[in-house]
Amino acid sequence: MRAARSSRVTGLVCAPRESRLPEPIHVLVTPPEAGLPLRSSPVRFAACDGTGMATNSWRLWTRGADIYVACRDNFKEIKVSLHASGVWRLAYTQEALKARPELVPADEDRVWQRWVPPENADSVCVVAFRIVFPPGAVYVDRRQRRVRPPEVLIEYPSDSSRMIVANVCVVPSQNAVTNKQDLAGGVVGILPLAGNRSVQLVATYEDGAEVSALMKRHFDASVARSGEQLALNDGMVFFMQGMCGQHAAYVAADSVLNLRRAEQAFRADGQKRWHEVRRKAAAQTHTLGCKREMRCRRKPKHGF
Repeated sequence: MRAARSSRVTGLVCAPRESRLPEPIHVLVTPPEAGLPLRSSPVRFAACDGTGMATNSWRLWTRGADIYVACRDNFKEIKVSLHASGVWRLAYTQEALKARPELVPADEDRVWQRWVPPENADSVCVVAFRIVFPPGAVYVDRRQRRVRPPEVLIEYPSDSSRMIVANVCVVPSQNAVTNKQDLAGGVVGILPLAGNRSVQLVATYEDGAEVSALMKRHFDASVARSGEQLALNDGMVFFMQGMCGQHAAYVAADSVLNLRRAEQAFRADGQKRWHEVRRKAAAQTHTLGCKREMRCRRKPKHGF
């Protein structure tokens, strides 16, 4: 199941300069001697925590002047294509439809989303695609995944409310881009393109509250629409796709188990707040009652 909804996400200021991004993020590279940024295609990457759990793994590669992004785990059926011709799209692959023709009805398009680069794309850095890893969205045991070096694991920050975003940037240079000073991030991959251009994978830490709320809302809506036809289990993964403005698509995913836990935590927090409000209201009522009682006691004293 999927849900499409635009979401405002912090953008990058991509000025092609030699300087490093001001606050590097926590990144694990296999093998360690590969170094960053990776400069050979494909670039494989995922987000992880400190317990050995990770998100879906993705790969970024080029073919001539065209750029491609695909998932290596739960969503192998889809692929992002950023063609040099300006045709950008996210779609089911032809291989997936041959194996599973039921994915797309005969009268529907296999393309989920189409978008185009801005008119000045030849002279500025364009954030073309964003893979959003919501806070705590880990559900794959990376120790069971086959490691195909070189591979990058981006560690979640210590602040549990922040998310990781992998930004696929089309840059009119092969120098590492820079971003806003208040946005923690770093370039983890640079793949050259024709004409001294490049596609760069820039990982950032950003506030995840808005995306988490958006995902919960669309998950609840998808479940409500499906009704009894959808038999959910904790091993399933919910996939969300939409647009960030006019020139960048995004995807985000989390497990049904994590979303259910978030719902339980939300309800528990709501009940806690409700009881707290009731306790404060009861205390305020008790205080007002005491004051009224004190006034009543004074009345006879003053002869009223």
